[in-house]
Amino acid sequence: MTKSDSPANIGFVLGRCGVTLPWLGRTYRGVDRRLPFPDPLEIDDNESKLWDEYLEAEDKGELGRDRLKAERLQESFQALGVASEVLYGDIIDNPFGMVTQFDDSDLQRHDKFAWFVSHYADIGPAPSDFVSLGLDVSEPFPSFHSPIIQPGPGFVHDAVFASHLNEFGLIMDDDEQYALDVMNAANDTGYRYSMFCVIRIFVPQSAAALSLPKTPGG
Repeated sequence: MTKSDSPANIGFVLGRCGVTLPWLGRTYRGVDRRLPFPDPLEIDDNESKLWDEYLEAEDKGELGRDRLKAERLQESFQALGVASEVLYGDIIDNPFGMVTQFDDSDLQRHDKFAWFVSHYADIGPAPSDFVSLGLDVSEPFPSFHSPIIQPGPGFVHDAVFASHLNEFGLIMDDDEQYALDVMNAANDTGYRYSMFCVIRIFVPQSAAALSLPKTPGG
């Protein structure tokens, strides 16, 4: 699995605030911070409509390419007490070049790849007023799964792993080879259809060093 151009990108994502790495006690500002979905029986119609709009925009890839929509949804969730930040995910290393080497017996992986490309193609680079926080490793789908915060088979969260992470719980920007090694190790397990990517995480420059509010109960 080697570095190659990505046929699609993640773009804008809403990340829940107040998330820490449970094994390190350090802030984590990567992509694997989905908003906490409420009990449908405990929210009113307006809240339900907001969640429906958010999930639909995420599923259709609209959220990833529409900064104004991402910021509006963030503000709407903030009004409900759900603290989040708008981040941008830029895929810089991926295993997608291998997808065409799989035969039709691996239909699930082909279907996942086709879904990703059809929903997230033509998403451009991060806005010029966004700055990088570091590198994450995750599958590129809205469910996300990062071995940095969620260990899986073959991963040991130890002092060596921690030494590669910065203050934001991400692999350091100049440590791309280590991020690529983590990506390859994750894909070698076959978990999540072996679609793990290296993702550079950007946030607005004004929010880069902020101590972000914690989501109640988060």
